[in-house]
Amino acid sequence: MVTRFPSLIERMKKIIHFQNLSERDLLTILQAGEFKRFKAGSTIFYESDPCFGLCVLLKGEVHLYKLGPEGQENILAVIKAVIMFNEIAAIDGGANPMTAMAHKNCLIWKTDYDSFQFGLQKFPGLGVGLLPILARRNRKLIEKYADLSFRPVRERLAILLLEISKYGKRSIKRKDHTIQQMAAHTATVPVVISRTLGEFRDEGHIECSRDKVIVHHPDELAKLALLDLDPMEGSK
Repeated sequence: MVTRFPSLIERMKKIIHFQNLSERDLLTILQAGEFKRFKAGSTIFYESDPCFGLCVLLKGEVHLYKLGPEGQENILAVIKAVIMFNEIAAIDGGANPMTAMAHKNCLIWKTDYDSFQFGLQKFPGLGVGLLPILARRNRKLIEKYADLSFRPVRERLAILLLEISKYGKRSIKRKDHTIQQMAAHTATVPVVISRTLGEFRDEGHIECSRDKVIVHHPDELAKLALLDLDPMEGSK
């Protein structure tokens, strides 16, 4: 893995927290942690377990979710390389606030709580750089909480379809976005998602097949969800 440090340093530079650090400083940070690989479908860490540490996803895709009292999943975020996650536990040393699952084969760099705290002291810019990122993620969580609390399933699913179809600009592959995953994103159960997709199909908003879902009328879904979206949103 040592021979791969130059390429890994380039990946780490893509993270806003590390962009102002020299390659020498980045190498010091990398050497303070370790690299781990996780196969698709495997759990990286569990909610409420002791602090797993700070993680950087270098390759793959990770789903962050909470488990309900009856074992139901609620996906809070889908993250793709290159991005940092589990900052909260690494900052306060507490338990992991959510479960992380490798949705695709993943390469992750991680550092434990003590090493991260030492890094914050040695490179104070890291801590300052975390503040706007944490604020932005907190805002997104508040928005998601509001959606789950106050929007009915039809509105929540309409928003999800618009997001993953890029406002109708691309088809939704069922193998990548299963009924179970859509249910986890919208805090409901698969049978409700199936029924609501059927309603959207019958109303002419979408087209469904075994392989994909196509959003034909994104503006109608946006109206249904009481959204005022720019049609160019999906191209950003």
